[in-house]
Amino acid sequence: MASSLSFSDFPEDVQLCILSFLSPTEIATFSCTSKRFVSLCTTDERLWFTMCDRRWGSNTQIKKWLRGEITYRHLYRTLSELENLIGFWRRSGPGSASISSPSLVFFEWCDSCISGFRVSPSTNGSYGVLKAPFLWMGLSDDGQIVNLLDPDGR
Repeated sequence: MASSLSFSDFPEDVQLCILSFLSPTEIATFSCTSKRFVSLCTTDERLWFTMCDRRWGSNTQIKKWLRGEITYRHLYRTLSELENLIGFWRRSGPGSASISSPSLVFFEWCDSCISGFRVSPSTNGSYGVLKAPFLWMGLSDDGQIVNLLDPDGR
């Protein structure tokens, strides 16, 4: 005779592992099913850290992003928004590219921030490019996005 198991029958570690594969919307929906699951779904260190680390851990150092009282849940939401910048090349400045005013920029992950770089052709006649930093985006102690803009790339 086959016996059926409910989600509640699994150990908490297994439940958290399963939940970590859901989207935040699905987790929010699931948490509405019982008071016990609300508590499980708001487990910051275990659930939301795992979700952050799985999604961005290979690109950045998740623990270095935390400052002050920021939760991993908040970090997940913030990095989801910032992730849209990564790898995008965008027009910047005048329409024609020149060494003094490059027209392409790109963004990449760093340990605890996202950096933006202006890209221009190499000055030595090769096919290389020059990469000049101009923007760093991180988080303040209260979880707000903080930007450091350096137009001269120093």
